[in-house]
Amino acid sequence: MKVKYEYYEPNKGYEEIQAKIWNNVLKQNNSIDVPISVEQIKQRLQIEQKDPKTIRFAFSNEGEPLAYNEAIIRPALKKTYIGYSLGMVNCPKEVLETLYFDMFEYVKQKFPENEIFMGYFSKNWPQAIEFAQSQGFSVVDETDLYELLELPEDALDYTTRIADETDFDEVFPAFQFNERLSLTFPDEQAFKNFVASLLSRKTVILAFKESILVGVLVYLRSAVKGTLILFLEVSPQYINAVNSLLTVLHDIRISNQWNDPIYFGRDGQHHLQNFKAKFVRTRVLLKLEK
Repeated sequence: MKVKYEYYEPNKGYEEIQAKIWNNVLKQNNSIDVPISVEQIKQRLQIEQKDPKTIRFAFSNEGEPLAYNEAIIRPALKKTYIGYSLGMVNCPKEVLETLYFDMFEYVKQKFPENEIFMGYFSKNWPQAIEFAQSQGFSVVDETDLYELLELPEDALDYTTRIADETDFDEVFPAFQFNERLSLTFPDEQAFKNFVASLLSRKTVILAFKESILVGVLVYLRSAVKGTLILFLEVSPQYINAVNSLLTVLHDIRISNQWNDPIYFGRDGQHHLQNFKAKFVRTRVLLKLEK
């Protein structure tokens, strides 16, 4: 098969191709993740101010999309995240490997001091993990996803409300405290923009004790097929505020007639460990061993 390789260019139709391939892979793997939109890709790449050479596509000789590989660079952290090549069902294995190896050489030469990672991958995707390990990567982190099977119906002695844009200065420090979440953004301004967008979408719930902010819960409807508790932080001395936050989420779900699952991961695991839940999946991060 003759194959043509092209680098990403903004607003030239490559975002549509990336969405098509990504969503096809989700379908192949029966993923619970929500299909990504072209607009979401455009927004992300604009925020990251993407180096065009860190996204490369493969096409058949007839111009049909076959696969792509993407790397994400975090210069301030001296970290590079290189993707497992994603392809359509008919994409030859050697095309996937060519995309990966060429991308690896590019990022290695341009950012020689960076640590290199792959993931997070679902453990239900063994071919990605096996490929990474064959290239010298080892698992350095695992994170689980659970389905929450119960929600409290009665709030305890806390005041709760939905946050809006005017709460940014009070809420942002709680997000900054979560180092793992903050490190997913290229810089602080991108992180601030993300938090501001959550506030504008009214998906942040606050709990107060005598006017003091003691708990924050963020939920999303755009990441998985259901409701994802993205972020949950409660002051240790006010741990029961979790119930109050979940009660608000319960009421929101009833008012919107949402009957699909509720998921939570690492950011809610500590606070929700006493609630009835069931395991859904594990994702792993791998690091290149030098």
